Amino acid sequence: MDILIEKQSDALVFVIKGRLDGSTAPTLQEQLISELAAAPLVLLDCAALDYISSAGLRVLLLATKECKKAKRPFGICNLQNEVREVFKMSGFSSIIDIFDSREQALEKLASPA
Repeated sequence: MDILIEKQSDALVFVIKGRLDGSTAPTLQEQLISELAAAPLVLLDCAALDYISSAGLRVLLLATKECKKAKRPFGICNLQNEVREVFKMSGFSSIIDIFDSREQALEKLASPA
């Protein structure tokens, strides 16, 4: 798995490529937690994420909870069909905000609720 962190003025975008599984999830978790304090909002761009395991889902749930505690918006965008199906089957699509595009995600997450 490769992680590229794009720092924008209004967001911290994690671009994730490859597989998010038991061997790579700790790396993502560490980076998410270490960068969270500096992020007005956190977005994971998963256009190049082609697999996610339960360990990966656990990291995303932790990130969701940490962002909620810190009152920071959190979302995921650009899910491939196979990964989107895992989110639906696991029920995570009702827990985590999922968007079709980065632009849509940034617009919705940056807007006050």
